[in-house]
Amino acid sequence: MTLQFSKTVTFLTFYILFIQLVLSSFIPLLIVMPIEVLQAAQYFGMLLILLLFLKDAKLEYRMLLIVIAALLSILVNNIPEQYNAPVRLVLWVLVVSSVGPLVYNLQLIRLRNKLLTGILIGFMLMGALSFIYWILGFPQLGKGRFSGLAIHSMILAPIAAVGGLYAFYLFTESVKKRWRTLFLIFFVLNIFSILLAGSRTAFIGFVVGFIVYLFFSRFRFRKLLIFLSMLLIVVVVIIKNESEVLISTNSDANYIGSDITERGLQNTREELWDDRIREFVNYPIFGVGFASQNDEFTNRKGRAITGSIEPGSTYLMILSMTGIIGASAVFVFFLKPLSSKRFWKRISSMQRYKLAVLLFFAVHFIAEGYIFSSGSLMGWVFWLLLGSIYPYKNINYEKV
Repeated sequence: MTLQFSKTVTFLTFYILFIQLVLSSFIPLLIVMPIEVLQAAQYFGMLLILLLFLKDAKLEYRMLLIVIAALLSILVNNIPEQYNAPVRLVLWVLVVSSVGPLVYNLQLIRLRNKLLTGILIGFMLMGALSFIYWILGFPQLGKGRFSGLAIHSMILAPIAAVGGLYAFYLFTESVKKRWRTLFLIFFVLNIFSILLAGSRTAFIGFVVGFIVYLFFSRFRFRKLLIFLSMLLIVVVVIIKNESEVLISTNSDANYIGSDITERGLQNTREELWDDRIREFVNYPIFGVGFASQNDEFTNRKGRAITGSIEPGSTYLMILSMTGIIGASAVFVFFLKPLSSKRFWKRISSMQRYKLAVLLFFAVHFIAEGYIFSSGSLMGWVFWLLLGSIYPYKNINYEKV
């Protein structure tokens, strides 16, 4: 790798990470600059990646099947203009081509690994600093229960969950005691931020990813049992019934984890799930259309101006928007890594933290839908993760 090429990679990494983290923080709420300008700069960075790294690049045909299914869902449906489905598809293809697994070569995979490491460090710091922000009593600028440095609590929760998993990975891999102590502190602070944000799915996804990481780690069996026992105690305390004394005496309680405890096992996504199921039942083959919904079958209408949608579940989102065709394409895409022994050997031994993050997404997808969203931070991170770990053909991962 030449010096000039290395500088290009470093610049692109910092440029894209800076924009992504700024967009997810409360900074856009404080400055006059329209958020569309930052989004345009973000897409420009991803386009630049493709222009610079397309030499000797190849197409992953399994991912191409998903793109074709998305395109077909648009062509066969009369989608309202407010959802702007064709533009959304183009931007999404840009995401899955630049950082996702649609286009690949050795240089792109290296860049994606650098981007992934950078965003995970950013998440770890953002999650930890958000709890310190709460401790210091600074006013909340974002939306939701507790947003910390993020623009919304439902953004902070997955950020802290993924950041916490990465902090624990750094804790286990660090040799020097001072670094181990620092990363352990980051790990704990991120857990507190998850609880304050009040997302049950993010918390459960974090726990699942953490347990999987422990299972594949080099911890001794005795330590593994201790950690699992502590986690079990925390989970039991958090999901207690809403008859908890703190809630019954103060409905506005804001102690750590109160929002998770208040809602207990109540399903707040049921209406959204029903909407997606109705759409799939009425449009089973191609779905209602990529990045859109059919207002005739939904209780929550898309916003008239922006056409924004809250799918409520990634799994149901795939079925409702792209139908059986899209779901089949997604299944074929994931079948390759799931059935690859080399993939499991590589990711379970050398990249355990990536496996933990992937399991987090698998759980988080139950209640959040963003796999087809080009403007979603977590959607971008998910495709970036897949872009860096997917078992491509004719790639020597020892050189990555």
